[in-house]
Amino acid sequence: MPGPAPKRSDQRRRRNKPAIDISKVEGAAASQPELGLEVHPLVADWYAALDEGPEAQFYTPAMWQRARIVARMLDGVITAGRPSSQMYAALQADMKSLLVDAGELRRLGIEVQAAEAQPEGNNVIDWAARVASTSTGA
Repeated sequence: MPGPAPKRSDQRRRRNKPAIDISKVEGAAASQPELGLEVHPLVADWYAALDEGPEAQFYTPAMWQRARIVARMLDGVITAGRPSSQMYAALQADMKSLLVDAGELRRLGIEVQAAEAQPEGNNVIDWAARVASTSTGA
C-alpha cells in the first residue's frame, strides 16, 4: 500500500469498515535458529529480540535465514570505521520486510497491543479512592 502507514484502529474515524479477505495458510511458525555468528552485542540483542516480538509468529524458516543475513550485514555496518548510509537504508528496508517496523505491521493489518500493566498500590486511581473513602468515613 503506497503512502503513509494507516492509523491504529482505535484512532480511525471511519465507520464503514472495508471487508478484508484473509487467506489462511496451514502450518506453524518456525522456531528461531541459533545465530551462529560472532557479531556485535547490539546485533546479537536485535536478533534475540526478534524471537520475543509479535512478528516471530509469522516467520518461516526462510525468513529466519533472512534475519541471520540481515544480522550479518548489520554487524558490518556497526563495526565499520565509516559506515555507509546507503547500506543502512537498505538494511532498514530489509528489516521492514521482516515486520520489524510498526508502520509496516499496520499496513498489513496487524496491530500490536501493549500488555496491560498491573496496578501498583501507589497509582492515581488508588490514591483518589483512598482520599474519597477517608473523607466520607471521617
